[in-house]
Amino acid sequence: MLAPFVRAHRVFHREARRATATMYCLEILRKIEDVDEMLARDGIFEHVGYEHRVDPTTGHRQILRFRTKKRAAEYYDENNPGMRGLNAHGTWRSDWDAVTKLAYAVREDHQVVAQ
Repeated sequence: MLAPFVRAHRVFHREARRATATMYCLEILRKIEDVDEMLARDGIFEHVGYEHRVDPTTGHRQILRFRTKKRAAEYYDENNPGMRGLNAHGTWRSDWDAVTKLAYAVREDHQVVAQ
């Protein structure tokens, strides 16, 4: 059996490693098409939310998190076959869809909770 100090030391390092590992998520953006709204809001995209999954048994929503930017982009590419690759222009942002007016961007995850 390990001494209490050794156990606590291992737990601390495991938690520290988890806290410092940068994770990424896919932010959903809506393209603002009205010029007056664009000028008033000083931008061309509005934050809509984050790509998430829902547990079918509990209905709990959880934001999808990825260990790398590349894996987040691959997930987008796999699930949006009709669109150009997310990082096609080296910006980590997709083109906006002409029908839905939505675009996706890879962002660092800051442990935001889905509503």
